[in-house]
Amino acid sequence: MEKHIHQEQVLKAAANRRRIAILAYLKSHTTSTVTDIAEAIQLSVQTTSKHLQILRSAGIVIDRRRGMSVSYRISLAQDEILKPLLRSL
Repeated sequence: MEKHIHQEQVLKAAANRRRIAILAYLKSHTTSTVTDIAEAIQLSVQTTSKHLQILRSAGIVIDRRRGMSVSYRISLAQDEILKPLLRSL
């Protein structure tokens, strides 16, 4: 049952056009800051940051902090349920 809870969380996180746009951007740019992502997908930094938090909570993206800068990238340890979506982006 715990596996199903995780799968539900991953699917809910990915089931949003803005978050799919973030994943498509990260797939083509490997790693990026919230400011660069927000500019590319034409959202505010605050809204983009909220979407990234949802993706991070689901384990879809990871962040790396260096001083005041935070960069994001797609997690290398992807759930099998998400791999087809990422391949299609």
